Amino acid sequence: MFTENRTRTTEGIMITDEKQYRLTKEEKAFYEENGYILAKGVFTREEADFFCREAHDLTRRLAEASDTWSRIEGWGSAAKVTSKPRELLHCHNVQFHSAAFSRLIVDPRFTDRAADIIGRTSS
Repeated sequence: MFTENRTRTTEGIMITDEKQYRLTKEEKAFYEENGYILAKGVFTREEADFFCREAHDLTRRLAEASDTWSRIEGWGSAAKVTSKPRELLHCHNVQFHSAAFSRLIVDPRFTDRAADIIGRTSS
């Protein structure tokens, strides 16, 4: 149930329209024109380095633990960059494999800006 300040509580989860972080008008315009945003400065250098290491570590852990995750050998468009053997690996739902990514996908520095792109939804 919504109250006057557009906040609702659902089984202890607070959902609010208030945001601490927003995209600038220029970032929104860039997204509209290009379909992506390079959000510089959202995370510290140390955090970015940590997420990069965690992504590489997660890839290694998943590759060692299972041969059933998605693997595409060849990856034709990468031939423009290198002639070395290559493969594209991906994993759905990384938040189930990494606590770091679980925290990242709910961090308001990320979610507030993503909400600016998605816009209001009806409920």
